[in-house]
Amino acid sequence: MNKVLKNYFLTILKLIFLTNLMCVLVFWKNFHVWLGYLLGSLAVTVNFYFQAKGTEKDTKLTPGHAKKSVFKNFYVRYLILFAVLILIIKSLPVNLFALVAGVASLYLLIIIHGLIIALTKKNV
Repeated sequence: MNKVLKNYFLTILKLIFLTNLMCVLVFWKNFHVWLGYLLGSLAVTVNFYFQAKGTEKDTKLTPGHAKKSVFKNFYVRYLILFAVLILIIKSLPVNLFALVAGVASLYLLIIIHGLIIALTKKNV
């Protein structure tokens, strides 16, 4: 992974860790809730990692090959994520809403991080 992509991934990973820690501390008495949130955010973080690796690889391809690769990687990653989430729901005692919140946490953190970066650059 190149340095910029690696730094961004590590920043998002730190934010996910902090939200997971906060979830465990707030819901420490409710095992099903924090387990669902933790597993959801973990699954989507792994998905995000493979997206970053695929993006790095796809930038070196020609436009035609890159489109095919991005299309294929997108659907394969989300199919695997969906299968993992179904497996988690079927095999572990997790709260479904917490699992969905864990999955959504990464995307919300990326949006919030992007807004903070945009606002700080605008004010500088």
